[in-house]
Amino acid sequence: MKSKILFKFTIVTIFLLLCIAACDTVDSPVEPISDMELVGEWDLTKWSNYCCGNTTTWSKSHLDSIGYVWILRIDENGLVEQDKNSSSEIETKHGTWRTSGDQVSFTLVGATGKVNTYQYEYDIDESIMNLSFEDIFGGTNYYDFIKI
Repeated sequence: MKSKILFKFTIVTIFLLLCIAACDTVDSPVEPISDMELVGEWDLTKWSNYCCGNTTTWSKSHLDSIGYVWILRIDENGLVEQDKNSSSEIETKHGTWRTSGDQVSFTLVGATGKVNTYQYEYDIDESIMNLSFEDIFGGTNYYDFIKI
């Protein structure tokens, strides 16, 4: 009788060990694979804003004439560097990037140490990257970058 109970206990123990061993990283969630088409240096060539039925577009020549700069350097290791002048001086921010579906997010750290995450819908057609997002005023901003 004891040997029968010991036999059943051994079988159950082996079964449980096999079940536990079968649970490996395959069952774990997989990190999203970032879109390697984004890797490279990108320069803003056009910025459009659509709000309230009106579209305003700034071409590369107009952006150059007002001194507006926005360059993204995206590497294959998930790092990004951004040169942008929202006011007057160009500020370089460093951080990380990742994609999920048609969304790309940049988590950037400025000179003051403040961390911001920016999320855009994106599309790449050969050497043109389009980013877009809805702003707090209900408008949609469209950015066209060229790979340089």
